[in-house]
Amino acid sequence: TTALKNKKDKKMTLKEVSELTGIPYQTLLGWNSSKGDYRKSLVRLLKNADRSVLIKYFGYKEDADNNPSSRDKGV
Repeated sequence: TTALKNKKDKKMTLKEVSELTGIPYQTLLGWNSSKGDYRKSLVRLLKNADRSVLIKYFGYKEDADNNPSSRDKGV
């Protein structure tokens, strides 16, 4: 159970946040390097968030074939 706890407590990378939220990776990089403004705080919040919460609110998860989620159909 220790390994499971460590994985759960681990921060997500910007790449993971990008994949789950649909926010472009380059945008997150720019926000993360902002000097003390709300964007850096937002990135920190997203990185520390529970994955299931991001999936629930953003509804963005690609399947194993890297096909966009149903949210993006018809776009």
